[in-house]
Amino acid sequence: MTRTLSALLLALVLVLAACGAADDQGERTCTTKADCNAGEECIQNKCFQPADVQPGEVDASPGEGVTDVAVDVPDDGKTDVPDSPDQIEDSKTDVPIVPDIPVEADNDPPTVASTTPAADQDNVDIPFTITVVFNEPMKTTTIYEQSFEVKDIKGTQVAGTLAFSANDTTAVFTPTVGVLAASPYTVTLKGSIIQDAAGNKLGEWQTFTFYTRPPKDLSKYDALAAKYAPVINQATDLAAPHYDYLTAFDVDGDWDGLDTLQYVQQTATELPANVYYAVTETSSHYFVQYVFFYPFRNTAEPTERFGNDVSGALVVVRKYPTEAPVAVETYYKRQSDEPSNAFVTSESGIVPDGTSPESLRINGVYPQAELFPGDRYVAYLTAGSHQSCVWNWTGGGTIINYCKLSAAMKNEIESHRIQYVYKGVAEAIAKGAGWPVAKEDVGYGLQDLVVKLWPRRKAEGVVGDSEITYTPEQGRPGANQKMGRSLVTSLDGDFSFAPWAWRWWQSGVAGYDLPRGMLFLDPAWFVATRHNLYTEFDPQTKAGFSTDYCFNAFFNIDNRSKPECQ
Repeated sequence: MTRTLSALLLALVLVLAACGAADDQGERTCTTKADCNAGEECIQNKCFQPADVQPGEVDASPGEGVTDVAVDVPDDGKTDVPDSPDQIEDSKTDVPIVPDIPVEADNDPPTVASTTPAADQDNVDIPFTITVVFNEPMKTTTIYEQSFEVKDIKGTQVAGTLAFSANDTTAVFTPTVGVLAASPYTVTLKGSIIQDAAGNKLGEWQTFTFYTRPPKDLSKYDALAAKYAPVINQATDLAAPHYDYLTAFDVDGDWDGLDTLQYVQQTATELPANVYYAVTETSSHYFVQYVFFYPFRNTAEPTERFGNDVSGALVVVRKYPTEAPVAVETYYKRQSDEPSNAFVTSESGIVPDGTSPESLRINGVYPQAELFPGDRYVAYLTAGSHQSCVWNWTGGGTIINYCKLSAAMKNEIESHRIQYVYKGVAEAIAKGAGWPVAKEDVGYGLQDLVVKLWPRRKAEGVVGDSEITYTPEQGRPGANQKMGRSLVTSLDGDFSFAPWAWRWWQSGVAGYDLPRGMLFLDPAWFVATRHNLYTEFDPQTKAGFSTDYCFNAFFNIDNRSKPECQ
């Protein structure tokens, strides 16, 4: 580059110098160098005297308006001097022309890269924030309360603030009002409004739901559920025993109950054993609910078959004078009936001396050591229909009962019975060459129903379309709660009631028709009403039966700090 510039400047100097000489000597025209004097050059048809050139510098005084120009040349002192104007022209440096590069327009719609909490996540801490990450910078003016909606279980929009990351790819919602424990929250991103920085719309509306955790510090209730977890004798069907295995609703890894049966029928190679639980507390008693879940009710009558079956039991534990289990109340569905069998200990005092158990709607009275050996009642669950019973009950009395056991029946069941025991872990029964019809000492785990199922009480894929509104008896809590009535099933016909929709009801029997949901949601009032336990609790003597809750997650009651609950 330096060499080329030197040549151009030198040519300019020669031209200017020649012009100066012409002024002194007069112009001499020429066609070639031969027409000029010795030592002159013919440049542009005129004769010029070239200037002296020193290595590394050219001095020129061509005339007015021209200043001294210093031109660097290579260290060897050589300078390429063009012989003619044509060479001067040829020596010019070509400057490349850079063509215009078109900028490609952004016509791609934005996408949601991630959300926190994630869709279907449960046990989310409270208070929470909601973070939505997009794949590109967004037009933040299109993301506001009308396009980024957060609603609670009642469908009420949650007030809050929205903030954005520095590059506008992340939106963070923070509620400015209190939020509910053990409840669903649904986020809707309105794609018809939300746009990226280029103006492309998100497109289809995007919705996801997450579920908040129950109140904290429930370890005492977890320990109670483990302490009184029953021993379970589960009868099995010889042809399809796996339909009678205890497991979890999401055994297939998702919360879509419509595909659970298909997974068990076609894909599953093992089924881990789980039981759901929930604990409520009054000043005088604990109420421990156990829910048994099955992938399929496989009855002889086809119209009574359905996927996602549940039955259960309520264990009542007194707190004073010493903690002890005093009653177990079972629940199951049998055709259109929803029976509940009740058994109490003779030490409980629930059945006073000289009083008939049947007058208090009690099926049987047993010594504590017999009804609760090792503090655990022994359950018997029938094959196919999953009726929830007590193993040592042989029947009797006039109360309708469907699952009494004779000695002969127990012997027959031994050949096709799974015995489950609580071990704190969900041991799996493997299919192997075929699903086993009998097995001893299978450990089951406990899953917190208030974490897993209760927050999903209105979730699509868990409950069916029918909804109920809980209607308590006068003066009791929980009014106007809305929840799904039944669990979903992939089959037409019958269905299982969700635990929070259980009702003690038997056709043609007076006094059995208590409000739907009371058995599970308000167990203290259910037990008191069923068995006439109306002796008010005395906080000083600790005697009596209290129906005032210290803790009830279903009604968002938490009075554990009150003196009467200590």
